[in-house]
This record gives sequence, structure tokens and C-alpha cells, in this order.
Amino acid sequence: MTAVLDPDAASDAELVAAVRAGDRAAFAAVYDRYGGKLYDFAYATTRHREDAADAVADTFLRFAERLGQLRDPERLRPWLYAITRNECLRRLKGRGRMLFDGDERLAEMADEAATPESSAENTALRDLVWAAAAGLADRDRAMLDLHLRQGLDGAELAEAMGVSAAHAYVQLNRLRSQVERSLGALLVARTGREDCAELDALLTDWDGTLTPIIRKRVARHVETCEACGARKRRMVSPWVLLAAVPIVLAPIGLRDRVLEEAWPIAAASSSTSGGGSSAGSTSTGVKVLAVVSVIATVVSLALLGIAAASGFGAAPEPAPTATPTDAPPSPGVLALSTYAIDLGLEEVVASVDVRNVGESPLTVAVGATQSWLTAEPSTLAVGPGESAVIVVHADRSGLPPGPAIATVELVTPAGTWSFSVQLTQPRPPEPPRVGEPTVVRIDCIGVLRTATVRTAVSAEAALSSVVVSWSSDDGPTGSADMSASGAQWEATIGPFSGPVPLTLSVRAADQRGLATTGPTTTTVLEPCS
Repeated sequence: MTAVLDPDAASDAELVAAVRAGDRAAFAAVYDRYGGKLYDFAYATTRHREDAADAVADTFLRFAERLGQLRDPERLRPWLYAITRNECLRRLKGRGRMLFDGDERLAEMADEAATPESSAENTALRDLVWAAAAGLADRDRAMLDLHLRQGLDGAELAEAMGVSAAHAYVQLNRLRSQVERSLGALLVARTGREDCAELDALLTDWDGTLTPIIRKRVARHVETCEACGARKRRMVSPWVLLAAVPIVLAPIGLRDRVLEEAWPIAAASSSTSGGGSSAGSTSTGVKVLAVVSVIATVVSLALLGIAAASGFGAAPEPAPTATPTDAPPSPGVLALSTYAIDLGLEEVVASVDVRNVGESPLTVAVGATQSWLTAEPSTLAVGPGESAVIVVHADRSGLPPGPAIATVELVTPAGTWSFSVQLTQPRPPEPPRVGEPTVVRIDCIGVLRTATVRTAVSAEAALSSVVVSWSSDDGPTGSADMSASGAQWEATIGPFSGPVPLTLSVRAADQRGLATTGPTTTTVLEPCS
């Protein structure tokens, strides 16, 4: 009796073998296993339902046409994602990049347990993540979705992106840093305007879309604003928010469309390649699996990515082709622990870990682009799999107030890597500002008189003392402590007898020890009538 293939329990390699043997149910099982996920990925990349459905349909057409060229059936998943990614990017290129449509939103997910409050929260989350992705390139958006929402990592992610594993590692680390900065800026822009007048002024004409220009402006502001920086640190990680975007369901009719359009091509291919009837499919499948096992062993030793070896899922950067196991090792590749350092208002030292994720040793020349920044050591030798630490030192002494940024370049024979270092130089502390004293009232006590003196005083730090002093060429001298009266400071001086010409001045000191003596005023106290 011929064994019947269980589509749910079968491995990818067994499904591929059955499809090659002419099993329509196995072809349908491949769609059931991956069609919905591919549509979710395609929609996240194109932001267009029809384009996403067309991309998935064309993916299965390519699967049917090129079935015989899939060298390692166990790598079916990254191979399908690579084809879908190329189909999506081809459509985006054809329409000049992504078009945003108010009706093109993430699909509503049916949830009987959802409350109006939780639904509103989920909607806000979707909108934030959706807007943040607008600031990313199409290729970066595809990598994010493949890694965070489709679960691809390591070799599978590299194959789906059409690059080497080392290249994918570097890209993903760079992208994480960019996403944290981009979505962090969006969250602050959406929630922090009421608490920061400067941010509110920066976003006066903002329509709510996180364009690259707005992202850069807000990110620079957050780095120099204490209130907005604190708000960003309190928020949930943007990386976590992106991973929480809900799945978009494929159209109900897409499965029937795929089977109608793609299965006849797969059936014809299996017939041409010698596939038998369903009765003989099991024995044929066993033979195919034996061949596949041998091929998989060879390929696993030689390939960094299925896309390059098969010719499908190729990215703009070509992946390495299959080579004999005794071929020279691939070039060294540097991976950095971060690609952006912020020293803030006070820090002067920071470090970056670098790791060689390639197969060849690297000699690295390290240098900074600005004289106020030094990087040590100036040269590194990093073997395959080895790590090193680069320490940067900032000399703030000659920097003017405000932001400053420099780049540290890591130059190797295999290429150049870099990371940025930025800081904000604080303004020097300012002493109190004192206005001109004014006599606002004269009170008479018999022939004696007193005067009330008032002035304006402002300071960055708390004031420790405000004193008014008076002098006269032929009269009395003295001083008196002033007290706050609203926005002004005042004191009563005297008593004086007769008309007295007085020269008045006010000295204010803050708790840091900084002091200022304001302008002087000369006045004559008229006699009492």
C-alpha cells in the first residue's frame, strides 16, 4: 500500500518532493503553510493590498516554474521570501516608491475580547509603527519585517535578503540603531509637544507624517532637550513596538487564484521532469529525497545564501556563488556594537565594540574626522571571530556652545566602516542679570524721609542675596537687603534729612557664587512739605 503524505506533518523537503512528483495537495499545502505569511510580508513592504496579492501570486508562479532549480528543499522558506521580496521591490520601483493612502491601513483583527479602550490603544500603536516605517528605505523595511515579524534570522535572513550571512548581520545591527532613533523621535513628536515649547515650535506645520527630514530634526532636538530626552528613555523600546504589529490576513480568494494559475505550471513541470501519477508519487518522492539529501550536504558546506546559488531572490548586492570547500576564505567584515554615540552635555569618553564576522583577518586604521575627537588605538588587527574595543575621547575645551558631531572611520583593505560621535556643549553659566534701581515711593516722618527702591533681577540659579547700596558726595552711605516682591526686588532705605542727592546700585549673587552689580541711578530725595 502506498503511504499517503500528511501535509501538516510533512517537512518542507517532503512537500517539495511530492510537488515534483505531481501531487496537487502538496502544492496546496505549501500555500497553506506560507501563503498567508508571504502576503503579510508583501503588504508590510508595499503598503498596497492588490500589489501584495499580485506579489504572492507571482511568487508561486516562480515557485512552479523554477521548482527543479531549488537545490535545497529544506531552504524552501527563505527561498519563497526572497522571491516575494524581489516581486515587492519590483512593484515599488515601478510606482516610484511607496504611496500612502488613508484607506490603506493595517487590516482590523477580529477580537471578541477586545474593549473599546484596548482597540483604541492598538490602533494608536499601529499608526505609530506605520508612520515610523515611512522613514526607512524599501529594502530596510523588508529586512525589518522578515526579522521581527516573520521570524527569519541568521542564514535564513541572509538568503531571503540575497546577501551573505556576515552582510546581513551588519545590516541588521545598523538598522536596529536607525529604528531606535527614528521611532523614538516619532513617539516624542506625537506625545511631547505639550511639555516642550521648543518641540511644539519645531513641529508647527507638521502634518503627522514622519518624513526623513522631520525625523532628523526631532532626533537632534531630543538629544539636546532634557525633558524630551527623559520622555524617550521612559518609553517602550521601538524595536518591541515594531515586533507587535498585528498580522494582515490574506484575501480569501488568493488561495484559489494561486492554485488555478500556478498549479498547472507546476504539474506540467513535474510531468516533463518524469513525475508519475499519484500512485507512483511516493516511490518517486523517496528517490527525489535521496538526491535532495546529497545536494543539501554539498550546498550547506559551500553556500552563504541560496539566492546567489540558485539565481533567485538576488538582491542589488550579489551574494557569493557556490565555491569548492577548499576555496579561499571570504573577506573580513566588521560588525559594530553601535553606529552612533551621544556624549550628551557632560561625558567625554565612550567605547565601541567591533567584531570581525568574516573569514579573513583585518587590519584596521582608526581615525576621527574632527580635531576635538580622538580614537584609540589608531590601528587594530582583528582575526576572524575576534573582537576589539575602540575608545573615543572628546576634548570639549575649545568647542563653542551647542551641538558638535564627528565621524570615526575604520578603514580596512576590505572596505570602510564608520560610526558617529556627537555631543552638546553647554553654555557657560551666566551671572544674575540686574536692572536699574528706581525710587518708587518717598515716605515722610516729620523732616525725615525714607525711600522705597525697586529693581528687576533674574538668574539661572537660585539667588543667595540682593543688596541695594547708596552713596552721596556730602551725605550718608549705606546698604540694605532687598526682598522679592513678585517679579521685582525692593527695599526701604533711609531715613534721610534734607534734600539728599543719592547714587543707587544693586548687587545680586546666586548660590553658585556668581554675582553682578547692575547700573547705577542718581536721584534727589526732595524735602517733605
